[in-house]
Amino acid sequence: MLCDGSGTDALLALPLPAAHHRLGPLVLRDALRALAGPAWNLQVDKGERRVCFIRVAPDVSALPRPPLSSTGGPSEDIPLVEEVQP
Repeated sequence: MLCDGSGTDALLALPLPAAHHRLGPLVLRDALRALAGPAWNLQVDKGERRVCFIRVAPDVSALPRPPLSSTGGPSEDIPLVEEVQP
């Protein structure tokens, strides 16, 4: 049984990629992980026989940051475009 909640509802609202229409013989846990993808954690309650999908928080430390200016704030410089000759 799938858990009720916004996480499960959000996952089920997404379209199934064509590559996932035929996954081959897999253990159910592996199939569920493949279908959900890395953005979702799979939680299984064996006593209740329930499966829940929890959205993984994005790792904001891996996002690129704008360069800082000499004043310590974000730089206002606009990147220059170089013309390339063939």
